[in-house]
Amino acid sequence: MKYRPFLMVGLLVLAACGSATDSVTFQAPPGYVQRASVGPFIQIWGKDKSVLTLIALPVKSDLHKSIQNSGFTGESKDDKEESITICDNQPAILVEGTGQVHNAGSNSQVPQRGHVEIVATEAAGKTFMALYVRPIDAAVDTSAEKAIHNLCPKP
Repeated sequence: MKYRPFLMVGLLVLAACGSATDSVTFQAPPGYVQRASVGPFIQIWGKDKSVLTLIALPVKSDLHKSIQNSGFTGESKDDKEESITICDNQPAILVEGTGQVHNAGSNSQVPQRGHVEIVATEAAGKTFMALYVRPIDAAVDTSAEKAIHNLCPKP
């Protein structure tokens, strides 16, 4: 119990550090409601059974390793990973696939099967990953797809 004040101070410091969107132009589309936030590192939005997640790692990281550590386990021969450009020639990596995802916005600890799209890039000295996860049978939300490609550094 004597550590509780230190924990509270630590949480307040993290909360005061801003949000994952402070350095990039990412914005959840209309209809997506914020479900969770972990300091300035992770923000999660949801709409129906679809989820958008923005992860801001405070350092530059190997983008391929960041994707591998994202919690996505692909299982389909149609899974793909490719280099793309976003935001006027900013290098990024796009991963699309069907697989098991640990949904941080859910109360369940059981991985869910879904379609996943991940865009990873570096901006403002950080590594950003934007994830769009939807059920296998759900239609694509083009506004969510557009949002995950909008990881441009803020001026």
